[in-house]
Amino acid sequence: MVFAGHIGAALIIAYLLNLNPLLTTLGGVLPDLDAVFYFFGKSWVEAHRKVTHSLFLPLTLFMFSINIPYLFPVAVGAIIHFLTDIDQWGIPLFFPFSNKRYTFFKKNNRVEHVGPIDFIKKWFRERGWNFYLEWGLLGLGVYLNWDYLTGLLKLFGLLQ
Repeated sequence: MVFAGHIGAALIIAYLLNLNPLLTTLGGVLPDLDAVFYFFGKSWVEAHRKVTHSLFLPLTLFMFSINIPYLFPVAVGAIIHFLTDIDQWGIPLFFPFSNKRYTFFKKNNRVEHVGPIDFIKKWFRERGWNFYLEWGLLGLGVYLNWDYLTGLLKLFGLLQ
């Protein structure tokens, strides 16, 4: 999933679980920060979906959230990121101990799309509508959190 979809999914979950939307969104995009290594000469395959897409990140965040409660929504956002990224490429949940990538389901060495999120993504992809899914999630997330987001804009003087 691309950035807009991760932000939208995190905003929707923040609304549904009554979590801080800004912190949940931060967690929703945090796993993709590994892509920065791409700009330092690593190939996209080498750089993306490694340690930040393993259980190490959310487990560490959950562990520290015991003493730092602000990290709890960040950890939830990271989990949401994983759920939206478990697609045909999978994610290495146990990296660096194992490079095996996990998806919702494999059959005959071919990934089958059976998870609810992946099923929806596949339906949109088959119709060439990926753009609408990603931006639709973002739009719904912004709509659900409109009061919070406009409050932030007013706080920083960006909205009257």
